[in-house]
Order: sequence, then structure tokens, then C-alpha cells
Amino acid sequence: MKVKVTILREAGARRYHRGPLQYIKGELDLKHYALPDQRRTIPVLRILGDSANNQLFEPKLIYACAGKMKFSGLERCDRAWHAQEWSCEFDY
Repeated sequence: MKVKVTILREAGARRYHRGPLQYIKGELDLKHYALPDQRRTIPVLRILGDSANNQLFEPKLIYACAGKMKFSGLERCDRAWHAQEWSCEFDY
């Protein structure tokens, strides 16, 4: 599905925008990656067409209404895990 994604956190801290919001246009893609030396997989939400290769690990849908969705999960940044949220708006 085509969406416009606004990334709401940076290194776990809430990001506040001044001026117009910056968003990434692309298609959402959910994959399951196998963990090394374990018998389980981890879900990863990606934005196809994103040059920065943003990924949301273990995403949870926390809001869905009127053409918008909000996901929360984890991101990997500089060898540390941080909370992350994506706000998605359908791009018709």
C-alpha cells in the first residue's frame, strides 16, 4: 500500500517539527527475519523506495482511522535500540 510516512522519534526522543512536516513516500513492506542461533523470527516493517533504509522492528499498530495509521516499535541506531513511532497516511 502506498503511504506517506512521518518518523516521529529520533534516537528514542520525540521529534518536534517546525514548518512543514517531512515525510517519506513509498510502500509499506512487512518481512520476518530469522534471528541467528534462535528458532524464531522477528517482524520488520520497511518503506520500499526509502534511500535511508529506515526499519521498524517488532511493529505494533496502535492507531488506525480515516486513512491514517500509527505504528510503534524499535529502531537500531549506533549499536543501541530505541523506541520509534511512524505516522502513516494513505497516498492515493
